[in-house]
Amino acid sequence: MRRVYAFYLLHLISRGVPSRIVLLTLSLAGLFSSVSVGHVIQNMPQVSNVNALFSFYTSALSNAEILVKVIVLALVVSALFLARDIVYNVRSYFSRRLVGAR
Repeated sequence: MRRVYAFYLLHLISRGVPSRIVLLTLSLAGLFSSVSVGHVIQNMPQVSNVNALFSFYTSALSNAEILVKVIVLALVVSALFLARDIVYNVRSYFSRRLVGAR
């Protein structure tokens, strides 16, 4: 029976928001350990100039090591999935409240 509980707990942990938060945190930790974020911010153009920002980040990613590219990809994917899960959870929460209010 312990195995059933262990698999059920693993199933709960591996899906949804907690796993996305863990992946996002690990990706951020990997990014901060492999890239000098302070120097990137220091060399970055003004935020109001969108075209310069786009070309700066495109150039920075194209010239980065493969490990940094993988970390950035994991960061973006986990952030998108986390945002999707949050929107889904908020939407389902409010739809349940509206159905229960009738």
